[in-house]
Amino acid sequence: MTGALQKSEDGFHFSISPRAQQLVLKVVDTWGSWFEHPYMKALFEGSLDEEQFLYALQQEQLLLHGHLEAASLLLTRKQDLEEWDMFQQGLAWVRQQVELEDEPALIAPETLAYRNFLFTVAFKEQPITGLLVWIVHIWLRAEVAHFVARRMPEIDEEHPYFSWLRAGRMVNVTAFLDAIMERIDQEEAGEKVDAHVDMLFARSVCYEWRLLEQAWKQMHWNCPDLS
Repeated sequence: MTGALQKSEDGFHFSISPRAQQLVLKVVDTWGSWFEHPYMKALFEGSLDEEQFLYALQQEQLLLHGHLEAASLLLTRKQDLEEWDMFQQGLAWVRQQVELEDEPALIAPETLAYRNFLFTVAFKEQPITGLLVWIVHIWLRAEVAHFVARRMPEIDEEHPYFSWLRAGRMVNVTAFLDAIMERIDQEEAGEKVDAHVDMLFARSVCYEWRLLEQAWKQMHWNCPDLS
């Protein structure tokens, strides 16, 4: 299972295939800064404003609905994914996190941009590449849970965000990622393909950071109220 992607004296806090390691090393600065973002720091400390947390949860719900729709599109393009246990494991985790609301929140700009990116990749790229982009959000949630377990082993169950911080540990992201990279290496080859995959993965990681900025500032559409 992975840990936060930050260099340490004994190497990296994860164990993944060389190809996957090559991929994540190119975004390690962005990934590491994700854990240093003011939103995450306040979340870990328990000082995060409840309105900011609820805003982030609402936007995550909307994003995860996008993940379900992108997964449906990937399944129509690559039906053997239905028989891939690792994909079903990730999909089950997403479904568990989604809470259907009668009146969902208004989707914010960065959430909409990220969802559109997921749809575009799922529709236009090779399905296995789309799956790599699809897993980034799940991977980061697992990273948070393991970051907390490693850095905050004595976290109090009375911590206001204890349940959220602990969520995600059941997804075997390392095995999932390694299997995806193995399939990419089998189905696609060449330096151009590698560079393109790297770019898509980096964009997805960037969107994750932008979601934190959005939650920290509680961004909304800058338009007049027409009601």
